[in-house]
Amino acid sequence: MRFGHDHVAQLGGELSVLFNRVNVTPGQIFSSLSLEKVAEALLVDVPNASTLESGWRAGESGDEHIGLPRVTPPAKPLTVREASGHLPRRVHLRFFEYVKNSFVTKYAASGTSPDVTFLQGTDLIICESDSASRFTILISSDAGTHLNKVVRSVSDLLAIADRGSAVTALNSPINFDQPDLYLWLLTRARDKRRIDAGMKVNRVDALSGRDKSSRVTAMTKGVSFDRPAFLVAIADAERLGPAQLRISDTDVNGYLVFTLSTNGSFRLSKSFSHYREPDDEVEVGMRYALDLVFSVIPRIIAAYQGDEVWKTTQRAAEIVSAARALIARYQERFPEMTAPEGDSLADTGDSDTVA
Repeated sequence: MRFGHDHVAQLGGELSVLFNRVNVTPGQIFSSLSLEKVAEALLVDVPNASTLESGWRAGESGDEHIGLPRVTPPAKPLTVREASGHLPRRVHLRFFEYVKNSFVTKYAASGTSPDVTFLQGTDLIICESDSASRFTILISSDAGTHLNKVVRSVSDLLAIADRGSAVTALNSPINFDQPDLYLWLLTRARDKRRIDAGMKVNRVDALSGRDKSSRVTAMTKGVSFDRPAFLVAIADAERLGPAQLRISDTDVNGYLVFTLSTNGSFRLSKSFSHYREPDDEVEVGMRYALDLVFSVIPRIIAAYQGDEVWKTTQRAAEIVSAARALIARYQERFPEMTAPEGDSLADTGDSDTVA
């Protein structure tokens, strides 16, 4: 298919939908400024279609200019959302940049010169925390290059207003370096779906693992304890994650499908997630992100950290059980195979101690 000039705006709009509000990376801002002053420091830098300079606008509603070639998005008033329930006081900004689409140029109709520079938006939500000098930020970005541009812009502009400020997307309040959490979630999905009074883990759809040599194991279309690849990952004590989870939660009144990484970043599967009551499509995108960061994920981590049975006995038992299941599987397929005499894993009466 070849694209003429009249297809550019349509294609740009389709691409912006793919990029917009899909991946969310939590981070933090450290600054002595107030929430409003932090936002104002960013809004000094505005996008300009004439010079193709990137910049910031306040934004909470869908922007009809995203995906269009060489337009300057209009200024909007800054709106501060007050704290409510588990949601903190916050502002929503959008970083605009002008992106060239080489795909359109390559396949443009013969003799045409389409304008292939279109407007792209990346959302940033800045939230107050329990510390006056620390803010949680949520960045919606589909690629590392966009994430780095946003973080660099925030850092540079804040440094002008507050020399002591700092910005990071490598650490957040929901950052966890505990890959056993994924195995714990899988055992919950198998044995006891309830995480707390309001939340249940319905299923783990996909899971990745990484061994000590950094080789990756990927499991899709459902993860279960009878899959050999999964048993190997457990028995070999691989570093698990990320994983795609299906969570139902009455506290947020929704069903959420998302892929969670150990750094707290996540990918929303909007087509499979829903709330019980209807909501505006753009508003519900922000709601997913806020509910996950300030309710769902912290409660999953808290339940995992508070499970003493898991820490003391069940984790080791699951690893040993996986190793035994593998041995039994291969002994069934190859009856001539026998375990070496004294093999503790083949003898179910031996200890479940795991290093």
